[in-house]
Order: sequence, then structure tokens, then C-alpha cells
Amino acid sequence: MLWYEGNIAEAITLSRKNGSVFVVYIEGNDDESTKLTRSIDQEDVSKLLGSNHFVSIKIQANTVPHQQFSEIYKGANVPSIYFIGKNGAPLDIVEKINNSTELLDKIENILVKAGVNITKSPAAASSSLIAQEQSSSIVSENVASELPAEQSEAGTSKTSSVADENIAETSLTTDEKVEKAKQIIEQKREAKRKEEEEKEKMKEIERRRMGQDVQKMKRWQHDQELKLLMEAREKEKREQQAAKQRILEQIQQDKVDRAARFSTAPPQSSQPSPQATTPPPIHRVATGITRIQFKLPDGSTHTHEFKSEDTLQDLKLYIKTNLNPAYNFMLATTFPKREFTNEHDSSTLAELELIPSAVLLILPVSNGTVSTNSRTFTSFLWSLLAPLLSIFSFLKTKIFGAPKPAEQPTSPVDSNKRPADATGETMRWVKHLKII
Repeated sequence: MLWYEGNIAEAITLSRKNGSVFVVYIEGNDDESTKLTRSIDQEDVSKLLGSNHFVSIKIQANTVPHQQFSEIYKGANVPSIYFIGKNGAPLDIVEKINNSTELLDKIENILVKAGVNITKSPAAASSSLIAQEQSSSIVSENVASELPAEQSEAGTSKTSSVADENIAETSLTTDEKVEKAKQIIEQKREAKRKEEEEKEKMKEIERRRMGQDVQKMKRWQHDQELKLLMEAREKEKREQQAAKQRILEQIQQDKVDRAARFSTAPPQSSQPSPQATTPPPIHRVATGITRIQFKLPDGSTHTHEFKSEDTLQDLKLYIKTNLNPAYNFMLATTFPKREFTNEHDSSTLAELELIPSAVLLILPVSNGTVSTNSRTFTSFLWSLLAPLLSIFSFLKTKIFGAPKPAEQPTSPVDSNKRPADATGETMRWVKHLKII
């Protein structure tokens, strides 16, 4: 047998170029490999495999080409012959044969599958048929000789009928023998075709079952990912809730500490006045209502009552709906000075410590910064009136005497009420001048 001497890749390229069947023979060192090699080396088989219809290559077991071939076609046994078609799918796999005639019939069937029509010559067909008949007659004679006497007598009639059939077949002409050989070959082809269809059906069932298993595995993996995602979300929610609770507790503790600081009694003077005696306790009633006074940039004010559960976003919405500002704005407190950003929109008035009353400034915002253009005129007037106001305050003190010091607030509510200072006096003068 003349094998192709190149590698597998070159053999595949040549088979595709010629439209031939690609044959791969995996040879081992066992007896089956020796028997299969002897059958391939027969003249009829080697001549057919060496024709232009095939590109045949032989590889040894447990070598690098064998490993590469096994990666493509799983389960490549030793020994075995792979007949591969144009689309890369095996047309047939021969692993074990009885004689060279059986291998020759398989090769002819493979050529039929590949679309190549080949017929035996009359002499070859008749010789193969005669050889089959002779082998069957010899087997029947051997079986008859090995049977016991009582069974041999019972089978005498059957043996004689077989012998008569053999005599009748030997009396057939050459054309009749060829026709009969063709019928036998056609029957074998039909049986082989049915066997291949059954194999294809089983492969399709196995492929569908594997596809269903893969789909089940994907669904299980998806469910596991969803479960892990839900657990991560629940954990994040719990952490956020715990952080929020800690913040609320800290705010409440700050309120208690601030109330304790402001509730301490002021230091007594050397001559306590009757008014400095213990004032009656102020009882605060938690009504859940807070009074908010809004101060606009033009100096006007607006007051409204809100619930302590309302958020800063609700205050902004109320300003946009009722005050209709023609500019972007942000809210801030004067004392203590504090600016509220978008991060405080979800916080309630109680959390922002704007209860039971508070004053909020509406500050215009331009490009993310507080605009100060509206205060330019005020600053200018203040620079002009500051010396005059200082002289006025000095004369007022000389004529009417120094004002009495304001009492220290005794509760957080009273601490929000600050005495009028120079800044408040200045703002009143500025408003007065605007009105004029």
C-alpha cells in the first residue's frame, strides 16, 4: 500500500482540492492492527485506496499526529480506519473486519456515499460470489460432520437441498451470476444504509439530550447568579439602614447634648437682680409643625408652616410653586452658617435641625456657585454708611446710655432668638434707602 507521505494538514488540503475521500489509518502494535494492515495490503484493496478517489495517510498510535487527530474526532480507537467526506464528517469508521473482501465492500459503499459510482467487473463479481458460495458450502459440510448421528440424519435432507442449490447456481451463466452478485451487493448496501440511519437517529437523540442538559445547567447557573445578586442587595440595604439608624441616633444625642448645654444656669453676678431669679420653666410641646421663614435676595420674606417629616425637596418644590423664582437657587441658614446641597434633599426637617422654627436664605446659583451680584449694591451702601452709623451709635450711647445686656437663652428654642446687632441695623437702613 502506497501511503501519502505528508502530514495531516497537507493531506486534507489535497483531498479538498481533488474532491477525494480523506482516509486516516491509525495503526497499533496489537494483533488486530496486524490483521487490518494485512487486509489493506491486498492488491484489490491497496489499488482502490491508492486511486484518485482517496487520499490515504497512516499514523502510528500514541504519537503527536494521533493525539492531534483524537482532539478533532473523539474516541479514535486503535486500530481504526476513518473515511472522511468533503464536509469533514466521517462517512464510515472501520475498526474490525474478517477478511479483505469485507473491507473492499465497505470501501465501495463509501464511494457510493461520496457520490462516486463504481461497479465491479463481471469476472471480479463472479469470483467473489463463487468464493462466498464455496465458503458457505464448506461451513455447512463442517457443521454436518460435527453433529451427532441422530442430528446428522435429520439434517441430511437440508444438506442435500443446499447441495442442489449449489449445483443449480454453478449451472448459471456468467451474466446471471453477475446479476445475482449485484442483488447481494444492493441488499448489503440497503442494510448498511438502514444501519447508518439508525446510528444518525441515535446521535440526534444524544445531541438533543446533551443540549437539554446544557440548557438546564445554564438555567441553574443563572438562578445562582440571581440569588447571589439578591443576597448582595439585601446586605447593602441592611448596611444602609444600620448607617441611617446610627446617624439618627447621633443626631438625637447631639440634640440632647446641646439642650443640656443651653439649659445650664448663667454665672451669677455680684449683685443679683430680682429678674435674675429662677425663671419659670418653659414647657415645649412637640406639635410636629415647624415654621420656616424664607428670605429672598431682594430682601422680601415669606413664611409658611411645614411638617417636621417634610424633606428639603418638599421645601424647594414649595418655593418653585408659590414664589416662582426666575433663577436656580440653593438654601442656607444664617446662624449657624450652613448651606444645603442636593445631597440633603432626601433629609427631613427634623434631621436637618430646622424645628420648631428656622430662617432659610434663598441664594441664587450660577454654574454651581452662589451668585453675589445682587449684593453688590448693598456692599457699596454699607461702605458709605458704616462711618455714619458708627457716629450715630456713639452719640446714641452718650445721650441715652448703654443698652442693657440681653439675657442668655435658657433653652434651644430661645437660642434661635438673637438680639439685633449692627448688621441687622445696617440692613434696616439699606431697606429704608431702597424704599426712598
